[in-house]
Amino acid sequence: MGTMEPVNDVLQRLLKAKEDRRKELARLPIEEKVKIVVRMQHMAAPLLRQRGKEVHPWTLDEK
Repeated sequence: MGTMEPVNDVLQRLLKAKEDRRKELARLPIEEKVKIVVRMQHMAAPLLRQRGKEVHPWTLDEK
C-alpha cells in the first residue's frame, strides 16, 4: 500500500493556494476584473437558460 499524505497537510496546501489566488486576483486592475466577470456571465448563461431563466450577459467594447 502506498503512503498517503496526511489530510491536514493536503488541506493546508489547498487553503494556501486559495489564499494566493485571492491575492493574485486582488492585485488585478479593475478592467481585468470586469473582463473576468463578463467571461463568467457568458459561461453561466447557457446553464441558466436551460433552467428557464432569462439572462443578459454584459458585452464589452474591446478597444
